[in-house]
Amino acid sequence: MPLAAVRVKPRLPRAYLSFDGVDDYVNLSDTGAEWDFQSAITVELHAKVASIPRDTSRFFCGEGGKFRIGVYPNQSIHFWLMDAKGTVHSILTGTKINAGTWYHIAGVYDGAKQRVYVNSAEDSNVLSWSGLLKEGNNNQAVGAGFVGSATYLNGSIALVRIYNRALAQAEIRHNMYRWGSPVKDGLVLWLAEDTINPPTWNDKSGCGNDGTIYGAVKVERPYEAARVNSAARVLAAVR
Repeated sequence: MPLAAVRVKPRLPRAYLSFDGVDDYVNLSDTGAEWDFQSAITVELHAKVASIPRDTSRFFCGEGGKFRIGVYPNQSIHFWLMDAKGTVHSILTGTKINAGTWYHIAGVYDGAKQRVYVNSAEDSNVLSWSGLLKEGNNNQAVGAGFVGSATYLNGSIALVRIYNRALAQAEIRHNMYRWGSPVKDGLVLWLAEDTINPPTWNDKSGCGNDGTIYGAVKVERPYEAARVNSAARVLAAVR
């Protein structure tokens, strides 16, 4: 049986931040020159929403004037980019997500195409365009579209990774299962479940982009071996 034919899901996190949808967020605005990339991007998340928004998109993370990724009121993933000329390029996925379910989500732009992957499966809605990304406003946030935005997330986030390049689908699948040993090439931010140390969410990328937690609550859950969908179990399923 080919790997693509196996129904796969991300592992359940051991720890995560819970956001109330009112004013909780993580401030990442004190970042360095490694965030000045413009030719490509990958935004990777392990997250769930507590409720589907009714009015407008609520974002898992973003930087004003550069990128945002979140959930739209019709249950689609909303991946928003702005190019260097100020034009917005926005995708709403055909894939719908459900409240209360954990998903591995990746938004990718490679300089020619803008894509979204949900649980490592590429969504059918692909946007073609070319050009550089806007430099951004250095107001990166987790749990909102950017620092100062009112688009707060009602949900939970266990992982955020940002790359300055486009990951291939095989790399995204690797990261979903090898959560502790991801692809490192191009990694500029890695907020992991084992680095949530309130009031700080420490960055494991080596770039020192630690986030300051405002309001969001750390949740820890006991290990449930029977519910962990590991890479070993997937490989066993295809043999």
